[in-house]
Amino acid sequence: MEEVVILSFAVTDAWIIVEDCASACSVSCSFTGIALLGTSLLDSYIPILRRYKKLYVALDKDATKKALDIVIKLQDVVTTKMMILNQDLKDMRDDTRERILASYD
Repeated sequence: MEEVVILSFAVTDAWIIVEDCASACSVSCSFTGIALLGTSLLDSYIPILRRYKKLYVALDKDATKKALDIVIKLQDVVTTKMMILNQDLKDMRDDTRERILASYD
């Protein structure tokens, strides 16, 4: 069964695709976080993602190549940008994470 977890406490047109639930929770006050529960974007997710105006892909640093592959896969469907991270979103201090997220919005 294919699963994706979507978490949000923010009202925004921009969504952030992340690897796991902890990362989705960490961005949920500023963006809607989409946890892939891994690093692969299944084709079945695309109809859901095309409903939104803007997507950011912010996988953990060790998955930067996979993040780029996802951006390439989605860029013809919806405006998609990659967040290049030096540290996983879930591991950042709140003020650092908020500063980084604000720089992309």
